[in-house]
Amino acid sequence: MACEFSSESQTWEWNPPLEACEPIYCNQPPPNAPDNVLREEVISANQSNHQKFETNISYVCPSDESIADLLKPGFSFDFNNARGNVQNITLTCESDGTWLVHGGYTGDSCSGAIQGEPEKCDVPIIPACVDRNKYCSIPPPVPGGASIKFVNKPLPTHDNISNTIITYECDHPGFAFGYSTDPMAPSHYFVNNIHSLNITCNFDGY
Repeated sequence: MACEFSSESQTWEWNPPLEACEPIYCNQPPPNAPDNVLREEVISANQSNHQKFETNISYVCPSDESIADLLKPGFSFDFNNARGNVQNITLTCESDGTWLVHGGYTGDSCSGAIQGEPEKCDVPIIPACVDRNKYCSIPPPVPGGASIKFVNKPLPTHDNISNTIITYECDHPGFAFGYSTDPMAPSHYFVNNIHSLNITCNFDGY
């Protein structure tokens, strides 16, 4: 920029003239939060506009505060399960008009992103939040003449999460579950006189 004499106005003027300051916006608004995902605006220069430069939008999985703390670590954005759980993604509006992605796995939110380089695009994909906890099937019903006792129940509201241990026991001494003995099979596979038994839900969900 230089101060030059204008023959038209016969005055000294700056050339080129200063342009008005204008806000920088991202090209597209931030994506909506899928079901069970909480979207929070962390920083915004203008609370009425979510596309301004340096605006941060945080997406948290899961959004439901009623989910027991014991189960929350098993929730994740629906990325490739082999790569572990992701529970927080943040988008930042950059000066070039794109959204910069923090969290997740490169290429899953912005197609064509290169590993080791910043992942950014106009419209990042925010996947749904899914429950990846391993659950066993519902415990077997209590048979006649028997009762059930929970040896270990990590959550009062769940009978089928990992490390749940249940004992089924006949109500009277001298009673046994009515398993029949197969005379053609090894005796250690088929036994009678079973008065009680335990079932355990393991960490793989069975």
